[in-house]
Amino acid sequence: MASLVPTFVPFGCADDGEAAASDHAEVVTTVVEATGLPRAAAESALAGFELTVDPLILVDSRRRILYTNSGTSDLTGYTPKEIIGQQCSDALGFVTCRNECKLFDDGAVCGRRCELRGKTGQPLHVVKNARVLLRDDGRVVGGLEVLKDVTDLHRIQQALTDEARRLEQARALLEAVTHTFDDALVVVDVEERVVAASPPACEVLGLPAERALGRRVGELFEGELIERAVAEVLAGSGDLDLPQLRARGDGGADVALHVSALAGAHGVLGATLTLHACGSNMEIPERHGIVGRSKAIRKLLRLVVQLADSDVNVLVTGETGTGKEVVARALHVAGERRDRPFHAVNCAALPEHLLESELFGHERGAFTGATHAKPGRLELAGDGTLLLDEVGCLPTSLQPKLLRVLEQREFERVGGTRTQRLRARVIAATNADLTALVRKGQLRSDLYYRLSVVTVEIPPLRQRCDDVPVLARHFLRAGASGAVLTTSADRALVAYPWPGNVRELRNVIDRARALGRRGVIDVKDLPPEVARALRDTGAGESCDKTRIERALEEAHFHHGRAAELLGISRTTLWRRMRDHGLV
Repeated sequence: MASLVPTFVPFGCADDGEAAASDHAEVVTTVVEATGLPRAAAESALAGFELTVDPLILVDSRRRILYTNSGTSDLTGYTPKEIIGQQCSDALGFVTCRNECKLFDDGAVCGRRCELRGKTGQPLHVVKNARVLLRDDGRVVGGLEVLKDVTDLHRIQQALTDEARRLEQARALLEAVTHTFDDALVVVDVEERVVAASPPACEVLGLPAERALGRRVGELFEGELIERAVAEVLAGSGDLDLPQLRARGDGGADVALHVSALAGAHGVLGATLTLHACGSNMEIPERHGIVGRSKAIRKLLRLVVQLADSDVNVLVTGETGTGKEVVARALHVAGERRDRPFHAVNCAALPEHLLESELFGHERGAFTGATHAKPGRLELAGDGTLLLDEVGCLPTSLQPKLLRVLEQREFERVGGTRTQRLRARVIAATNADLTALVRKGQLRSDLYYRLSVVTVEIPPLRQRCDDVPVLARHFLRAGASGAVLTTSADRALVAYPWPGNVRELRNVIDRARALGRRGVIDVKDLPPEVARALRDTGAGESCDKTRIERALEEAHFHHGRAAELLGISRTTLWRRMRDHGLV
């Protein structure tokens, strides 16, 4: 070690070799006088200390600094001359060491976190390890302290602590906010873990808040659909409605959900789930096979129920695809005939001679090819219902025969002589303007009057856009695929005028279900003409606003009732009202 002494520059500031040697000799002398070490031992030790990268401080038994290496200068900014001879706690501002140092009491300090001040006053954080210096006779002559700079680590830890505190405050705030909602609301983070749940949500889920928090959303509901839906929303698909899921909690209900992204300044932060126990506003309203919640459909249903047990002839009118046979079957099942036969004949599908045989039946040999007797639909319907579909296409030669059946309530098979009583109720359906056919002479007026004792008119789908989302969810559920619609897809369906009515809507849903990714149907999965409706002249926004206004009017501006009519949550209703300038 002695060979290192001539080039040793302990203060890191002397450019002159003679000055450095003089400074070194002075430090060695100080150490020798303070510790009683032999000079050669002191020189060897100091040379080794200077090779240490970490800050190192040598103090005497009264805690006065005898020596510091260049690592100490690099850390604190002090030169050795500026601090040698001072108390270490005063010279370096050891904030947490003052009056707490146990080095000379315990003989060692291991891994103590300390804060000191640099020359410019900046706080520095170090880990101190120290041992006392002993003479051969056991007398303590000083101490050696080695410091590990952990200032950067401390900043990181402090930042993490502050961030954790902010997150906890945000979580507490979020929990407090959700507790003010009347809606059943669940908030999840980007990892799909529950971070907040309102009391109504816990009630619907059948779980207390402490059991719901921290769990993945897929653990709250049966099946995989909820995880797929939340993942799609977090990925930017847009809002999703899930028609029915079973909650896993104690007494958990069947639940309908609306899933929305929770966005911040730097992207998606999570998602909100608005829950509704099925049987409330997200349930698909269906009665006697008729699906819909619009005012027109509710009026139609009241008329169906009123006519169900009547024997009067009913004419069901409506455009192609509106569901005329569905209404005819509803008239059948809503009354006492529900367990009796229902037969339908399409008057446009058969040529005249076959249609007559189909309706009236025939005896053996009645015409060429009639090798055996066959009952007709009038006979097979028995005490049930006979539907004459597309009645406007009935051949003129058959019209007087049908008129006689309706007036006399009796008929004979083709080629037969035995008169039979008509016991069935007759319902006619058409998409044609029968009064125009009467004026043209293509339909007997007396037959028209007999068929249309009561007329049930089905409005086209474009006039009841409230029913479009309901019907879409109904068809999705009927497909048993578990698919859901994004909000943008839902609005595109509402905006489209549906020239093919309900039949076209069903075909579109079947197509979209086949093309949808992971069970989620977006605008891109819809036919181009339907997707285009959302972009064209704001049609989607206009129709959505009209639906909301109509629901508010019908609910006498009670927001909860209006949301129920629309099949959405009150939170979603308020958001859409705000978007359309209705609040």
